[in-house]
Amino acid sequence: MNLDLVTNYIRESKHLVCLVGNKLQEECGVPRLRVQEVAYEVESKYGYSPEEILSSVFFVTRPEMFYKYYRDVILSNQGEPSDSYYALAELERKGKVKAIITRNIFGLPTRAGCKNVIELHGSVYRNQCIHCKKDYSIEDLKKSTKVPTCDVCKSIIRPSIRLYGDMVDNGVMTRSVDAIEQADVLLALELDLNSSGYEQTFHDFAGGKIILLKSQPHFLDEKADLVLYGQVKELLPEIVKAL
Repeated sequence: MNLDLVTNYIRESKHLVCLVGNKLQEECGVPRLRVQEVAYEVESKYGYSPEEILSSVFFVTRPEMFYKYYRDVILSNQGEPSDSYYALAELERKGKVKAIITRNIFGLPTRAGCKNVIELHGSVYRNQCIHCKKDYSIEDLKKSTKVPTCDVCKSIIRPSIRLYGDMVDNGVMTRSVDAIEQADVLLALELDLNSSGYEQTFHDFAGGKIILLKSQPHFLDEKADLVLYGQVKELLPEIVKAL
């Protein structure tokens, strides 16, 4: 039975690293912005696509529109961690998961109790003045009615998320590469093996096994050593129970 094989792979792993796909946030109640229907609604309402608004250029040139969209859409729904994330946190507590790599910006693994989380695209829960670097909470941004500015130097506050056009954070990427290079098993959740943003990750992996847990098949799944199809929020808790 594949579930037993996955459990054995995880049990025998010495350095398992988990990769979390953005599709997993849907079971937490957070829609993906790149889904065609959502993108169309955004463009109809704001006159720009999500990719245009969530760009470093747009942030600088149209901060009022940027923050209207950011508060109305991004900060209106951070979702709640699903059973997948709580199971992942339990795997980490058991010492089986050494690092969790995610592009999710809503802090879902951390909110579920995961500790060693590498957030490739940052987090909506961290915000900072662009000049004096004072930190601000997500609530500070939510309660603002205009472009939020620093109460110390009056400069604009910027969300600590990776916007389109931003340079890659070298420190974060170094942590990610180090984790992948040490891994003997990769556990990928709701992820295609050609997923944008993770190509280099799979290239850097020279370990033993790749395990996929996902709801829908993809033609590249055959490159993994083992694939389990189903709802991750059901599969992962079963694996934790079996360990």
